[in-house]
Amino acid sequence: MERLKIVFWQNINSMHQSAFLKALALEHDVTLVTTRKGSGREEMGWYEPELKGVTLLHIRDIDWKGLIRASAPQDVHVFAGLHAFAFIHRAFRYAMKRNVRVGVYAEPLMMKGFAGMVKQWRGRLDALRFSDKIDFILCIGRECRRGFLVATQGCRPALGGGRIDPVRPLF
Repeated sequence: MERLKIVFWQNINSMHQSAFLKALALEHDVTLVTTRKGSGREEMGWYEPELKGVTLLHIRDIDWKGLIRASAPQDVHVFAGLHAFAFIHRAFRYAMKRNVRVGVYAEPLMMKGFAGMVKQWRGRLDALRFSDKIDFILCIGRECRRGFLVATQGCRPALGGGRIDPVRPLF
């Protein structure tokens, strides 16, 4: 198997992704770019985990555009959500302009009431705008997958340029 360079873009170094990132780092070059230092939730008992084998970078300390520009064709950039964090979304949009391999990992959205209708509308618009630029989606849970299936209905053949079915469960 080819050793990939995988760059994750998210708001914090979260204990919830630490095992996943460390496991990937056993076989690939993994970098985590965060928008804030610390978990921001220390009072809740959250801690910033040590990520053995993972390069940890803070977005304000690096040339983040240069990191994206320096990507080789086989490198992968995985972004936390599409609109969850402003700086991550900015990097996501820049990566798409540079035609790098882009993935999105997302949690399910609350789809109730007026706010849910707005999120569904925005999801549909995002599917139309971004579907040919996103190579895959890592959905956390069945509700997230269901939301992406609804949002991408009619667009999915173009997702990932038609190379993959990005919402097919892996297991």
